[in-house]
Amino acid sequence: TNVRFLGMWLSDSASIVPTHWNVRTGIFLKRYVYERLVGDGRPGFVHILMTQLVTAFWHGLYPGYLIFFVGTVFYLQSARTIYRAEVILLPRWLVRSYPWWLLKVVWTDTAVCYMSMAFVLLEWDTSVQIHKDVYFLPHIVMLVLCTAGLLLPRASARKAKAA
Repeated sequence: TNVRFLGMWLSDSASIVPTHWNVRTGIFLKRYVYERLVGDGRPGFVHILMTQLVTAFWHGLYPGYLIFFVGTVFYLQSARTIYRAEVILLPRWLVRSYPWWLLKVVWTDTAVCYMSMAFVLLEWDTSVQIHKDVYFLPHIVMLVLCTAGLLLPRASARKAKAA
């Protein structure tokens, strides 16, 4: 199957969502766009952005696709920040707790539904109005998380210290 609905709706991270939605296309994009852009270097924001832009143009030249796929770049980057915070800052008991998992699932589903409106509506004005109606709150949360991610050390540095 190309879509695993339960896996998608129970995803607790933005990085897990693409592994359950449009699976074959995701594998193709990862292999033939993302991994070729990264090469032997360290993956980063620009690699995700370029991959998502290819995806947007693949879907068509509607503004809603561009809004959606560029938004997912910040969504994916904010998920990296959450992961790094879990590894570096948060106590292990919290990270492994059911309430924390549930909070991440609710955030993931909320962000997906919020951003998907542009994908469905396709028009610039209508998509921006929908986001404006909720004061761009999910976008603001994602931008705050992305900015916080710039202040956190890489997760691998913490793992190296623990060893």
